[in-house]
Amino acid sequence: MQLFAFGIPILWIFLIVNATSATHSSVFNKDSRFARRFNRAASAKTLSDSLPNFKSLARLANGISLEIGLIDGSIPSDDAIAELLHTGPVKLQEVINLNTTAIDTAITELENLPSKFKTSPEITAIEQRLVVLETIRQGSFINDFMTWNGTSEYTALLEEVQKLNTINFNYKGLSKYAQSVELAFSDIEDNPKDNLSDSDILRFTSSFGHYKNKFENLEGSVAKFLPQLDVVHNAKKIVDQLGFVQLLRKEQSFREKIANKVNFGQLDLMTASFKSVDEYVLISKSSLPVFKTLQKLIRSHTELVDLSLVYAIGLPGGSNDLEQLSLVFQQDWIADRIGNSSVVIKNLKTAFQYFDTLKSALGLAEKWWKPMSDEPKKKSFGEVTNLQYFLANSVMDSTVPVQVINAMLVCDKGKTMLANNLNHLEAAFNSMNQLNEAVKNLPSFSYLSSLTNMSRFKNILSITPASAADGRVVIKKMIEEPTFNETKEYLKLLQSDLASLSGSIGSISKFISTFENNLPEIDEHYRTVNQSDSEFFDCLNNITEKEPVVSNALDVIQKIKNVSKSTLDSAKTISKIVSDSRQHLEILQKSGQSMKSADGREALALKTSFTDSQNTVKDLALAVRGLTQINKLMQIRGSLDALKGDFTEIQEAAAKALSSENVAEINKLNGLRDALKKTLDGVKAFVTAIGGAQGSRRKRDTVGFASNKKIFEEAAKFVGLTGFDIQAMHKAVAALNPTKFGAIVSALDALAKLDLDFSKYNFKSAPASLQALDTFFLQYASNSQPLSTLPPPPPPNPPPAPQPPSSAASLTPAPSAAQNAPSIAPSTTEASEEESSGSMLWIIIGAVVVVLIILVILLYLKCMRKEPKEDPTVSIATTTTTGPESKIDDDKPKVVEQPEPKPEPEVVVTSDMAFAMVDNVVNSIGADRKLHRTAGEFFHEYFEHGYEMCKKKTGNLLEKDVSERRKQMFICYPQTMPKLVDFNNDRFINANLMEIDGVKWIMTQGPMDGTEHVQEEKKNAEKRKSGEKVSKKPIVPKKDTREKFWGMIEEYRTGVVAQLCQFKEDGENKCAEYYSTEVKGEMKFGRYTVKTVSVEENLDQFTDKQTAKVYTIEFHNNKVLMKVPFPVKILAFSGWPDHGAPAEPHTALDIIKYCESFKTNVLVHCSVGVGRTGTLVAIKYGIQLCSKQEVSDMALVVDPVRACRYGAVQTEQQLIYMLLCITKALMEKAGVLFWDNYNALHYYYDKLQTDYYEPYLKKDEKDPELLAAKKKKFKEDGNNLEEYLGEKRKEFDEKNPGYREKQQKDKALWDNDVNKEYEERQKFQEQLKKIQKENAKKPKSEDRPRRGDKRRGAAKKDVKEEDKKSFSVMV
Repeated sequence: MQLFAFGIPILWIFLIVNATSATHSSVFNKDSRFARRFNRAASAKTLSDSLPNFKSLARLANGISLEIGLIDGSIPSDDAIAELLHTGPVKLQEVINLNTTAIDTAITELENLPSKFKTSPEITAIEQRLVVLETIRQGSFINDFMTWNGTSEYTALLEEVQKLNTINFNYKGLSKYAQSVELAFSDIEDNPKDNLSDSDILRFTSSFGHYKNKFENLEGSVAKFLPQLDVVHNAKKIVDQLGFVQLLRKEQSFREKIANKVNFGQLDLMTASFKSVDEYVLISKSSLPVFKTLQKLIRSHTELVDLSLVYAIGLPGGSNDLEQLSLVFQQDWIADRIGNSSVVIKNLKTAFQYFDTLKSALGLAEKWWKPMSDEPKKKSFGEVTNLQYFLANSVMDSTVPVQVINAMLVCDKGKTMLANNLNHLEAAFNSMNQLNEAVKNLPSFSYLSSLTNMSRFKNILSITPASAADGRVVIKKMIEEPTFNETKEYLKLLQSDLASLSGSIGSISKFISTFENNLPEIDEHYRTVNQSDSEFFDCLNNITEKEPVVSNALDVIQKIKNVSKSTLDSAKTISKIVSDSRQHLEILQKSGQSMKSADGREALALKTSFTDSQNTVKDLALAVRGLTQINKLMQIRGSLDALKGDFTEIQEAAAKALSSENVAEINKLNGLRDALKKTLDGVKAFVTAIGGAQGSRRKRDTVGFASNKKIFEEAAKFVGLTGFDIQAMHKAVAALNPTKFGAIVSALDALAKLDLDFSKYNFKSAPASLQALDTFFLQYASNSQPLSTLPPPPPPNPPPAPQPPSSAASLTPAPSAAQNAPSIAPSTTEASEEESSGSMLWIIIGAVVVVLIILVILLYLKCMRKEPKEDPTVSIATTTTTGPESKIDDDKPKVVEQPEPKPEPEVVVTSDMAFAMVDNVVNSIGADRKLHRTAGEFFHEYFEHGYEMCKKKTGNLLEKDVSERRKQMFICYPQTMPKLVDFNNDRFINANLMEIDGVKWIMTQGPMDGTEHVQEEKKNAEKRKSGEKVSKKPIVPKKDTREKFWGMIEEYRTGVVAQLCQFKEDGENKCAEYYSTEVKGEMKFGRYTVKTVSVEENLDQFTDKQTAKVYTIEFHNNKVLMKVPFPVKILAFSGWPDHGAPAEPHTALDIIKYCESFKTNVLVHCSVGVGRTGTLVAIKYGIQLCSKQEVSDMALVVDPVRACRYGAVQTEQQLIYMLLCITKALMEKAGVLFWDNYNALHYYYDKLQTDYYEPYLKKDEKDPELLAAKKKKFKEDGNNLEEYLGEKRKEFDEKNPGYREKQQKDKALWDNDVNKEYEERQKFQEQLKKIQKENAKKPKSEDRPRRGDKRRGAAKKDVKEEDKKSFSVMV
């Protein structure tokens, strides 16, 4: 009965659990739940929400495609790398082979060139004279001046102008007729004829006969006026005959400029500059191709122009996108749509590890090229490149300008110049200009011929309408006549032109009278100067070289002089960046080529699972680009309102003020408005469509990437915005009036940044790409797994008869209709009930069978044994390995990890819990004060106790491997020592591993060079001289450990090294030089070649900028052929004193943050590798531990680190500094700005740093003097502490008023909750004791235990202990 009573509840439990599980798996499957959630939320989603997901998908697909291509060689690795680096049209090998020496030589010579150009006031005067002489002989000036015939032609045309006074015409009559006909046109056009009654229409049309008369009067008057226009046309010819005035003025200007004599004694010095330029032009021509290539590279890499991505179209972010590949799976949108996601994601992450070296090398190259983006440097290099273009393309031959100079000097010496000037004729010249303007503005009446024949209108009006309907037809015909509006405008223009002509004739006559008498005087001036200048002009005109070669040569020299030194230095910097990056590019190139050697199953399965991957990626990435443009258009819709209105005003203004080209562009605004409306209507339809794309409920949801094809199908319906040069339109509007039409300018500017030619994005092909990706993930899940671990295919419904596999291949699930779906579509609540009930029946039957079997087994066991006596409780003492010898040849290093709380239930760490350790320490110091014990004694005793415990673990390790340990007293635990695989015969290395948050932190001593024992012997000799006792034990010679050191970095893939000591400190060698501190310096240690690539100083991420340097190192294992050099960063920190600690926590926290940023294993070393090194790792471990659970004792932080690395945290100062840093870091993580006990701890730390407590560490409490001094010191220390804390509170409150008050209120509420929880815990403990008592009262069998009973008893005891733990967790 007891067994039956026990079995029945178990049966029901099994039934309920199985039923619940079945229901959960069928209804609440993760994928199904996500599908329904996605469908519900789809209408609320916007393109902005979806776009990052599609970009991530394109990135993932491109990463897969790129790895396939690099492995099988279908993608040239150089081309792929060039695209990732954004080199544009410049190939990777071109950059590597770039002859930057040619650039450097050209820049250096250009910098030195101005020093070869002699300069003086005499040379400047020579240059100015030569430029004037060459200007005179250029063009047609000499010929025009010498062949001018005086003012005779101009005088003849003046007579034509004066004939304007002879025009005798009735202007007013013609104007009146024009006005009458214009009014008739207005009557016909303006009256609302559709609203007139039939009688009104007949009355209006009856006046058409009068209109005919008006037309005939106009025709007659125009015909009489036409002959008068010949006089106007002849008068306007004078406008082109005033050029002689400018000719005379220019001649006088030349005479004035060459009137003074010039000393040509330094001419040879000046012409020597031409020869220097000649020599440099040769350099310029040879270096120009290199300049051009580098300029293309800069523009492509920094401005992303001329980029044509083929292989990396989905990876526009280069190394950053490659870095994001494995992180893509953290996005639920991606992970939840991948079939068999756990298998696929795991194997893809493994496959992507082949990118690690490529990513690292690519990131290094990108970082190296980052200064190229500096705008001043780019501009400087552009200036120098443009100068090279100019020089290389200039026809420079110094012999030619010298010949021309000699010829011009002959002319200059033979000239005789008069002093005549034109000052007395300037008034006449001004009157001539005014006459010109007046004649130019005379109307031309070019349209008048169209008004001589008005028959086209008279014919329409010739038939008198018989009815109102006929009258309306006549009116319509008149208005629709093609020239109706044009004729109306001509009639208005005729009236204004007649008024203008009538008013201008009188003023023209007045202008002529003011200069008519000066014409003979002008002729006389010309004859005089021409006679004087003719010989000089002839001389210049006879020089055969017609090009301005002298001016050009001097212009070249001036351009060279104008280049500043800072510009040349910046250009050199750009060249040096590319030159120095060559080695990085070679590493990058080799890393790309090495992808072909990838042989992992996960990587090779990519190709077999993904056919036509490149085209799939291209179609998807292009479509995502298109979605990006659509999204941007949606975001700027509101700013385009200015392009939706009427453009009459701007078009009329443009017609008056702009060129015909700009007018044409502005006139296109109407077409742009209409096209933009269609595009924006498409946006509206698109938003509606994608909002409802997933909105409908379905019986069975299919979650996969192909289920999102609707967004691309809708995008394919977009009407693109093409056929408009938006930039040209923007330029035209801006040229008109950017202030008045600013809204249009802004709208065009926003539109110009978009590429809305949607045909290029090929949206129609994207759904097929999504389907291809779904198929790939299903195939990859199968192909990337070993056959023995393939998951069984899902059983069909109904299940078919089982079939034995015919071959190994049959282990792989055959393609089916299910594989065409993006993933297995789970049932929803709307799925068939028949299916659900059938499955449920089988589950219940199976559960019953299982329970029956269990009952039979339990019954058998119950009958076969009696309960033995309970084993006596044995207290298990925690034992610690004392460092016995252990073989490490075949064992991996044991990584010491502090036990952490189980993940279930999750512990929420509050600020009180996080700061429990510092609170406990400060409170303990306060308690010790009552016993007259100082803070110094507290830390001293705490530290000494922990260190003594540590010393007991040395065992027999003190005598082992002494030659590779800097200090014999500091042993190395073999359990946590790194295993060096590649050093089979000598695997010892004085280092220990500790894993924290999944990252291996290696603590080690500074490398030794084998001379350390010599230094130790010298120190001992000095001690003997001074009478100090020295051990008689001989000093063991040391070995060079640098090769092993680099081997450890290589084998453990360490990306960053924190060097906390200097090579030398206070004249003592603390660490052997294991890398060069000089850029490009190289050192060799056994199989390793170590090269220093760069040095960074004054780093922004460090508060103490003067104490931190970062060396970029590349090292190469010479035993491995064709292996890519391994990059590593070494943070050399000089601000941490030996046996001490820095003044502020930020020092250590900055170092930790820097190391954490690399996402790789970290190596930390100082000199011995225990004090500074152990403290830093203890800080890192403490932050991690206290972030997850309540830690009140420092031993919980220090002991695990010391269990890993013997002697870690070497002094009291380092111990308290560790606690200070952990507290500060937790404050930052929790967002806590103020914690009183942190300030108290800082006070004690500052005092400890100054040995404030040192005199009172004696324990002789019977000494009355010491006791009195201590009491005095206590009082002083207490007062100082309160004063210090008061200042800190006041200082904080001034900056953050009200913060501490709120903090205290929150703490009070929390304390109240804690008290309630404590009471509940006490009640629970009482219940637990009660249960234990009841269990103790149960009778126990005295029978002799059988074999195995003891083991079962122990197991039972373990179960009871586990029950207690469960109770504790519940509490």
